Amino acid sequence: MSACAMLSCNNVTANGFTVAWNYDRDAQKLHVQCTDSPCWAPCSTIDSNLNDAVEGCPPDQNSPLR
Repeated sequence: MSACAMLSCNNVTANGFTVAWNYDRDAQKLHVQCTDSPCWAPCSTIDSNLNDAVEGCPPDQNSPLR
């Protein structure tokens, strides 16, 4: 299952980054948090990459925002 399809996940770690997310389909709200990262990665870069990843997910098929 792709990350875009998962509704909730805690503490997924890859390449030194740890991320958790939860999506409330009814409220159309996504909460994403980077809980750990390498010291060389500035927060602004992490935020930008997370935003790009979320924006790249296809819309929910049941969303009124489609």
